[in-house]
Amino acid sequence: MKIAVVYNRVSRKVINLFGVPNHEKYGLKSIRRIVNCLKQGGHHVISFEGDKDLIDNLEDFMPKVLKGERPGIVFNLSYGIQRQAHYTHVPGILEMVGIPYVGSGPFLLEKYGYKIDLRDPYSFYLGCVQLVVLKNNEFIGVADPRRDGSAGGPKK
Repeated sequence: MKIAVVYNRVSRKVINLFGVPNHEKYGLKSIRRIVNCLKQGGHHVISFEGDKDLIDNLEDFMPKVLKGERPGIVFNLSYGIQRQAHYTHVPGILEMVGIPYVGSGPFLLEKYGYKIDLRDPYSFYLGCVQLVVLKNNEFIGVADPRRDGSAGGPKK
């Protein structure tokens, strides 16, 4: 399987750099250990910075999925480049381009301070919801990961 390990280390490649840059990052040693472990498991692994070049890099690396074929996957280690909702930068890109990933999704983000608001699916203003959370194809809540760990989500 093709696996892309995505991280943020040194790149500041964005269209506009504004606000507070994010300084959280994994060490190179940790990234190399993960890449090597996945390679030892027989996977084709490459690592990329999670910046504005990510879509092009993934498009070149990932298999084009046709009927019955297995897609590649991203092992997401990114913290994002800029502070506003920085944990959601790469997951949002991956959702948009249709690439499966492991790493920070809505439930993990909830564990670290993002709020998931369990409610009737029609009782909130959709304009402020960034993630609708489903489990077994049933609505279980919404997440609003817009302001790091202080996001509160929509209220009744």
